[in-house]
Parts: sequence; C-alpha cells; structure tokens
Amino acid sequence: MCVQITGDMFSPCYNMDTMKALDTLRTNSDVIAKIVTAGDAHCRLNTQHMISYLNRCDIKVDDVERLRVIHVSGTKGKGSTCAFCESILRHHGYKTGMFSSPHLVTIHERFRLNGNPVSEDLFCQCFWEVYNKLEATKPQVEGESEDCPMPDYFSFLTVMACHMFLEEDVDVAIFEVGMGGEYDSTNFLQSPVVCGVTSLGLDHTEVLGDTIDKIAWQKAGIFKRNVPAVIVMQPADAMMVLFHKAREKGASLYVAPPPDNSEKEEVHLGIAGRVQRSNAALALQLCRIWLDSHDKGVYRRRWVYDQSDLHDWDELPRLAGSVLSEEMRNGLSACYWPGRNHTLSRPGVTYYMDGAHTLESVQQCMEWFQEASKTEAIIHE
Repeated sequence: MCVQITGDMFSPCYNMDTMKALDTLRTNSDVIAKIVTAGDAHCRLNTQHMISYLNRCDIKVDDVERLRVIHVSGTKGKGSTCAFCESILRHHGYKTGMFSSPHLVTIHERFRLNGNPVSEDLFCQCFWEVYNKLEATKPQVEGESEDCPMPDYFSFLTVMACHMFLEEDVDVAIFEVGMGGEYDSTNFLQSPVVCGVTSLGLDHTEVLGDTIDKIAWQKAGIFKRNVPAVIVMQPADAMMVLFHKAREKGASLYVAPPPDNSEKEEVHLGIAGRVQRSNAALALQLCRIWLDSHDKGVYRRRWVYDQSDLHDWDELPRLAGSVLSEEMRNGLSACYWPGRNHTLSRPGVTYYMDGAHTLESVQQCMEWFQEASKTEAIIHE
C-alpha cells in the first residue's frame, strides 16, 4: 500500500512498511551523540562494521571498487562537485551512479542513475533486498564484542548504494562523504580511482573538531596509497595537514587550478554562483584522472608519484587548465543540482534558494542573491 508521507518526506508516496523499517535504524543524531560520548573508540570501528555489513549482503569491497569509484570529501561544495563529475562522465557516454546526502525532498534523491533520482520502485526493491539480508544474518554477529547487528541510517544507505550500483552495473560510482572522511561510512573503500577534497570550513565541530586543521585531518582520511587525490587551495594550516596526511597514507596529492585560471575558455555552468567555478575546476581534474585510468600504464605514469620527495605543501604539483572537450563543456553546462544557488520563477514572484549552512556558504549565497536579483531587476525594467 502506498500512502502520502508528511513532514520532511513530503512529496511522493512511499511504501509504509519501507518507511517504518527505515525509521528503526539509528538516526544521524543518535550516532553523533555516541561519537561525542565515546570519541575515537567508537569511530575507529566504523570501517570494520561497514565491511561486515557489506559481506553480510554478499558484497565484497573489491566488487564495489570494480565500479571505478570517485570519492569526494570536504565541507562545502561536495555535492556540487560530485554532480559536475556525474554530468561530465555521463556526457562522455558512461553509465553513472551517484550517492550523495542529504536529500531535499525525498530520500530516493540520494541515489542517482545517469543523473536522475532512482524511482520509488527501485528504491524500495533495493531497500528490502539489503534489509532482509542484514536481518537474516543478525544472529551471526549478536553477542560479539562491539557488535552492531544493524547499521545506522547513513551506513545502511551506503550499503544500499553499493548494492544498487552493482545490480545496475554502472561504469562509474561517485560517492560523496557523509561527514568527515576518516571515519565516514563511505571510507571502507581502499582503492578508488581518484579522491577529491573541496573547500574546507568549520562544520560538525562537535564531532570533527573546532579548528580548520582538525577538520582537514578528518577530510584527508579518504586518501589512499597510490591513489591520486586532488584538492582545492585551502588556508595554510589546512594545506599543511592535507600534505602530511597524504604522505602518511602514500597518496599522490595535486592542487586543482584556481577557478579564474582553470581552463582556457569561458564555460557556462549549469549551477549558478561564482563559487561553483572552484567546484567545476576540481570536478574537471577528477574526471580527467578517471578517464586516464582506462589505461593503467598511462594512469600510473601520469598521476601516481612518490610524495616523500616533497618537503612542504607549497611544493605540491599544481594542475593546469586545458582546452575542454565538447563532452566536458556539455557536462558542465547541463549539470543540474537543485537547491544550490537555485532560482525558481513563478508568475509575479522569483524564489532564490540555497542550502547554505556555514558562515562562508551564507556569505557566498548572499553574493549570489545580490548579483542574480540585480540581473533579474535589470531584465524586467
């Protein structure tokens, strides 16, 4: 039976049993409260638990990594960067899967195939395939030390994304980190094709830390040995942490070109706002590395290097812009990511919407609103 859901699940109808089952999982607020209480002792077990959940659903980490993953962390712009990557690679002819959070209206928005939110039917089908396997295997882990027989809300959705993308046989899986990086549920991945870190700021400070260097340490947790990682320029304290974390993990770290020097031509972006040029510049570099990974020899020669030869973050290689292919231009211009610098026009009124939730994001949102509303006023004079 389908019903109309109210509250923050306020649009299409969902199977009531699915929603009831989802509501039995520990919420993000519950998880945060436990992290604040138990600290690293709880966090460090998350990867171990995630691998267990995947195995109980007959999924191996190697299975997921065969989907040739792009993994993105950061404070601001993670979702937009992932959306640009998805659109660029889809316009290159690849079948894309993308997992992001949070959702704006309905939960199935977090799962996208070829740029579109999955259908309610596919969401419910994959939900029960995962949920029933986890329920059936609970006796295997109950009673063990530090057992977590059922994942929390976000961890469950992460497992579900892996299952869905494998079943749909996507060419590329793009995973946006939920919170942090080092202990995030998506960080079970050991060999993504490439990692990216967007702009950093203070957010979730009760869990991730209250300084930019502590935040950077968490976000850099997704770096992996012999895997290229691209970051946007950050404050010096954050750059130093990212540099040392990459050395510690054996990653090959690069700095994306600044947005005003990222490409040799002006390109229209499907997401409005000046800040999106930085996200687009990062996405282009992530996609270039991903495209090169089809030839392992080229990938290793071009993108994997020994960072131990470097002594300071300002020695990190800076990537340069280049002439864009038609697929890249079309991917950038056609990218659609609702709720981010989003203008919605109705007779007699225009709505300007953005999900800004940090000081820096609110500031850029104000700049975008002032510029966009001024342009609209001129048009309607």
